[in-house]
Amino acid sequence: MPGTVNLNNNTTAYALNANIGGSAAVLKNGTGVVTLAGTNTYSGGTMVNAGVLLVTNGGTINSPNASLVVAGAGTNILAAGSSITVQSLVVVSNVNSSLQNAPYFSFNGGTLTNSNPNGVAANISLAANSTWTVNGNWSLNGGTNIFASDSTANGGGAVLVGNNTNNVVVSVNPNATWVHLQGAGFPAVSNNIGLYIGSNNAVNNQFVVNGGTVIVTNSIVGSVGGTTASILVGYGNSAVSNLFLITNGGLVISRNRGDGGAPAGMINAGNNNSIYVGGTNAAGVPSIWNLNKDRLTIGSGPGSGGNGSNWIRVDAGGVITNCSPLLYQNFGSLFVTNGGQLAVMSGGSMVIGRGGASNTVVVSSPNNNAASIVLGGRRHLWHRPCRCQRQRLQQRFPD
Repeated sequence: MPGTVNLNNNTTAYALNANIGGSAAVLKNGTGVVTLAGTNTYSGGTMVNAGVLLVTNGGTINSPNASLVVAGAGTNILAAGSSITVQSLVVVSNVNSSLQNAPYFSFNGGTLTNSNPNGVAANISLAANSTWTVNGNWSLNGGTNIFASDSTANGGGAVLVGNNTNNVVVSVNPNATWVHLQGAGFPAVSNNIGLYIGSNNAVNNQFVVNGGTVIVTNSIVGSVGGTTASILVGYGNSAVSNLFLITNGGLVISRNRGDGGAPAGMINAGNNNSIYVGGTNAAGVPSIWNLNKDRLTIGSGPGSGGNGSNWIRVDAGGVITNCSPLLYQNFGSLFVTNGGQLAVMSGGSMVIGRGGASNTVVVSSPNNNAASIVLGGRRHLWHRPCRCQRQRLQQRFPD
């Protein structure tokens, strides 16, 4: 089907069960709803300027070399059981989810796959103090994925991965970068949006840095702003078994105020929520989380969060560095095992049981590749690693 398929309906809703293919582009302009339920393979791209384009009932958009753009007063909804595969996703301003006169991509189930190895694979703008929910599975297979915020110094917002839902998986794969940026015209001390994994009544949601790169640096200067945690797992007491996983040589860089404000990494509340860092890639590159001289906490403050049994583990091939770990919550645990490395920042500290009870720190290894916690710029080591490991860590993270 050549040319452009124009969908201009206003009051009448339409459902297209047929397949759209060939070199066609799809343009949605009318204020009405159009449902795509067929297997669509058109290569000309998708533009949603007005109304609602709903992909549901097993429908697909399979346009791996084209873009999906949501602008004007358009809304694109990806529903459970359906899928969208594109080169790039552009959402001009995710203002809210009310579908009222503003561009919005509603990720309400289904599977999204994008890859643009030579450029921007996603460019999603959020209005000040707003949130955007990812309630479906997302594979980021290449390129730069930008989440830009217009938040002010006293504002905040977040990308919510798994909000009041279960079993969402977002995977940042090799050659893909997920980055939170400040909107144009705002100072460096303003808040960026945070990344929250498992919010409210949320079970078994996962954000996996599978060889890719994630950069979330909120309020990077001084003590202004920073009211939103950079990366947070388990937001709310009903959040259970949500996971932030860094593996296959993945790299995470986070930063917040660096003082008494919100931390650069946190398990907030709930039960059995976790952070796991471990596993090298095929070239032997370790998985790394660099918190840029900021805090990594279990619990949001002294004595917070009830009896959560939440945990952090740094395992073989994993490094957490440049941080001050704080265990606030009852029954919170920190494991450094099988050659994993936890490096406390120079001048920082590790606090166990600040207002909490029954906190646990385990440092163990069944072999010669000993696990270690490095304190005060690598001057004090527990389960000291072998010489080659110390040299490698010193070269990668010099004082």
